[in-house]
Amino acid sequence: MINGDGSYCEKMNCNWTITYSVDDMILQIYSYLSISNDDYLSIKTLSGAQILNVSGPLSLLNPTSNIFTSDKQLYVNFISGTQTNSSGWLIILALIKNDPQNFINLTSDSSTSLLTLNELQLNSPYNIMVEDGTLDLFVSTLYWGYLQRYFHYVDVFNGTGLYWDNYLGTLYDIIQNQSSLFDGFSSTQLKPITLNYPLTIIRKKSRHNDTLFMENWLLLRIRDKHAVNCPDTNNVFKIYSTGMTIDYTARQSGDCILTVLCLTGLPDMPKPVCKLDLSGIRYTGNGNLIGARGLSNKTEIFNLNSQSTSAWTDLTVYANPFSFIIPSNGQIHVNASAEYDFSFGNTINCYPLPQNGILMSPQYPYANNPNLMENSTLTTTYLIAFTPSAQFELTFISLDLKPNSFLKIYDYSNVYLNLNGTQGPIDKKQIISENLTISYAPGINVNEKGFLISYSVVDTAVHTTPSSSDIIRPLNIFILFLLKVVISNFNK
Repeated sequence: MINGDGSYCEKMNCNWTITYSVDDMILQIYSYLSISNDDYLSIKTLSGAQILNVSGPLSLLNPTSNIFTSDKQLYVNFISGTQTNSSGWLIILALIKNDPQNFINLTSDSSTSLLTLNELQLNSPYNIMVEDGTLDLFVSTLYWGYLQRYFHYVDVFNGTGLYWDNYLGTLYDIIQNQSSLFDGFSSTQLKPITLNYPLTIIRKKSRHNDTLFMENWLLLRIRDKHAVNCPDTNNVFKIYSTGMTIDYTARQSGDCILTVLCLTGLPDMPKPVCKLDLSGIRYTGNGNLIGARGLSNKTEIFNLNSQSTSAWTDLTVYANPFSFIIPSNGQIHVNASAEYDFSFGNTINCYPLPQNGILMSPQYPYANNPNLMENSTLTTTYLIAFTPSAQFELTFISLDLKPNSFLKIYDYSNVYLNLNGTQGPIDKKQIISENLTISYAPGINVNEKGFLISYSVVDTAVHTTPSSSDIIRPLNIFILFLLKVVISNFNK
């Protein structure tokens, strides 16, 4: 159809039919398009759903150049115009094995799934199955201007399979049609995108570098489980280094999960471990407020009640994501900010006293995820109390160190603990000092949980008010002494 000079016949109307009958296969259609002003090219399904519909002038490789479909009968139509000096077009067809399929199953026991675009295998369909309830999608990134080009290459379909009668659009289209927040380098409360299910998504190979070097999180959840008992459905927050203040309340009906997705701002892939700084914690409620690594209360890191909340003013946790579990009618106020660079250590100001908190290794409580150990060759925490009469009480909740992994606790003068590998149960330690340093150096290629330590700091120089029994005891002795004197004088 193309002449030797690159031109082709004008005013032609050409049609082709494409069929295949092999099960467990999908059809890949790759097209190169270079057509003139009034040329027209379309690909349709048996029912007439448009897969490709373009008109000239057009000369590019775009997201529609790479198409996948489960439809087994297609129709191609090309109409050439009057200016036929373009190089034409080329369609390449290939059948691809669709077994095993990738499934993301959301159930009442596992109601959330957190992933990134990089985790979606190229040219491989994913089926998203939901047991019951409302399906929500949260998209979290700082680099929307850069990442949107990749969202163009993610096709989304209702149902199971890549049937174009059920095509919803690209992930970019779906995000743009919703009110989800993309406000750049800031911390914010995210809004969910509600989707029907089941869904099938496929990330196609693009004309860009397909390894993304910008942070992004895709959170799928069953709203009826993850947001139950919360005041609204926006119980997911994006936290960046600029930080933000979060005020949130659980309903009377039960516990509410408040989830934080951590973004560091580095031009890199999302970090599975992120240092989250929590300060100014104020909690009121009847039950205990739980801090957990992940999206539920299955990996509890700490808990506190409303009576002790004033002592939890400066707290650092390693997690991505992190969640607060707020009891019914509970209210939380917290300032949150995030960072990734651990090289300068972590300083916690224990002031004013008393203070409570936790110390943890970056990977705790996960022993078999090497990504959590990244940049964790040395993690150092400094507890500063500002008074030489401070007493640190350390409780070792969990300790899992393999040989050649070191945990050291010391101050300017003394070494109080120096472990190489797990040394058996560790007793609670009470240390009088103005400051403490906790250094953790995991061994090379080790699989270990590391440690979780709770601490409390009090000022031993503060005199407490005597209790009533402390006052009554000497008073009773004095009365007995007076009675003895009176009786002695009476006998005389």
